[in-house]
Amino acid sequence: MAASRFVPILGAAQRMFVLADATEADGDLMTALFLAPANRSEQEFSVRCGATLLPRHTFYAAHVFPRLNALPPPVRDPAMLHMLLDVPRLADRSSGGDPSFADVVRRTAFVPTQFDAAAASASSDDPNKAAPPPPPPPPAAGLSAAQPLAAPRSVVLRSPESLFDPEVPELRKLVDPSLFPAEPFDNPRALVALRGFGLQSILSWPGIVQCAEAVQEAAAQEMRVKKAAAADDSDDDGEGGGVDSSSSSSSTGTATGPSGAAMRGKQL
Repeated sequence: MAASRFVPILGAAQRMFVLADATEADGDLMTALFLAPANRSEQEFSVRCGATLLPRHTFYAAHVFPRLNALPPPVRDPAMLHMLLDVPRLADRSSGGDPSFADVVRRTAFVPTQFDAAAASASSDDPNKAAPPPPPPPPAAGLSAAQPLAAPRSVVLRSPESLFDPEVPELRKLVDPSLFPAEPFDNPRALVALRGFGLQSILSWPGIVQCAEAVQEAAAQEMRVKKAAAADDSDDDGEGGGVDSSSSSSSTGTATGPSGAAMRGKQL
């Protein structure tokens, strides 16, 4: 009976993965396809049962990067910052890494950037756009609903090579704010790492086009938001702004029936 129970376990293990040298924090990044051995002995036993041992660079490229938009920011951002700072080791062949992983990191959209809520929702089919933020809270006591609240911020993920260096003053004056890294990637240590993966420090012609597209995207979405707000206001007026036709006609002294209308015409 023990053997019959163990055979299905072996079959299941052959479809599972084990992350080499996994930490507790890695558990938040794993899917149900991963086993979580408590120690090295359990990891070796899982591999002997048929589980696939994944190196960390493969884990990121195949199982984390495709799911970045589904991960909550408190989990995603620290994990991606740790990954960014660890790329030299992960891409070092002598350490068991893969040199091509550096190119994957350069092209992967994992760096958060700050967008106004209007601009961040500009294209719902953008694969690099993170989940929309929760709706803003209701106005505080004593604040009229008609008073504008501070615009909420939303996060859009971009690749290192598509962003600009915020420590270059000239770029701060010329580049749209949505094209700079946001927390926690805006600190000096993270910026040094991002520069190694294509963070732009000059405004080339492709960069100018990119800035223009970002501004155009934000302007187009702002126009859509204004039109939607105007439509909502129009609907509200239609619900509460109706006028009783009988009271209107009586106030002007006009007759409402056909004969009254004819009589008014004769008098005129």
